[in-house]
Amino acid sequence: ELMNVGVNYLREHVTEKVRIHYVITRGGELPNVVPELAESWYFVRALDSEELEQVAARVRKIAEGAALMTETRLEVTLNGACSSVLNNHYLADLHFQAMEQLGPIAFSEEELAFARAVNEQFPPEAIRPFEGLRVPPEMRERVAAAERQPLVAENFPAWDEDRVETGSTDVGDVSWITPLSMLSTTCFPTGAPGHSWANTAAAGTSIGHKGMIHASRIMTLVGIDLYSDPVHLECARREFAERTAGKPYRSPLPDGLVAPRYPEHAG
Repeated sequence: ELMNVGVNYLREHVTEKVRIHYVITRGGELPNVVPELAESWYFVRALDSEELEQVAARVRKIAEGAALMTETRLEVTLNGACSSVLNNHYLADLHFQAMEQLGPIAFSEEELAFARAVNEQFPPEAIRPFEGLRVPPEMRERVAAAERQPLVAENFPAWDEDRVETGSTDVGDVSWITPLSMLSTTCFPTGAPGHSWANTAAAGTSIGHKGMIHASRIMTLVGIDLYSDPVHLECARREFAERTAGKPYRSPLPDGLVAPRYPEHAG
């Protein structure tokens, strides 16, 4: 608990691009007995690898301080680490062109009714389809109605180019080794929070299946472009070389790392 309090005070001294999460995985067996072992599991995330290393080092110092305060022994286990995602803009443009070619996903009235029923389980302020997007107010109605009147590229600029997603994925390590781009399709309603029953409920229906199949079609069209015209590969590679110049890939895992020891109840 002392460590967790210290880390919570650290939050005032990190940038807005840093995320720190923790859960107490072992906290004792009886209220009147000092536990033989206490354990917290931390996730530390940051966009920049150097900043991540600095914050992780400060979290460890806080843990060391808590151990000194309680005259206990500290043991640190690294369960994993991954790099930030380096998106390739050229490949992203190919994805968008494929999206234009296919057009939007067509949802049935039954699917739309299901989505509305899911959204009704959450407060109105939770339904934010434009969160993180710099969509001009005059364009929001057109974007919302894109299913009836598809937008074209010149009317749909990159309104989320500077947005930083705070999830973690080992795909990021791949992106520093070879050009990579990711895309998103609609698989759940606008009001469904991440990691919630609403996401699961929608993704397991035809809504999620349509989004998955739509994504596979987009990727197929891009794959055809890359195989049929080597110029696309050359352009993607050129951008990758320019953006990684002087910044070769370095694994965030330390040398000599052994298999992680997860908490018994974590599976």
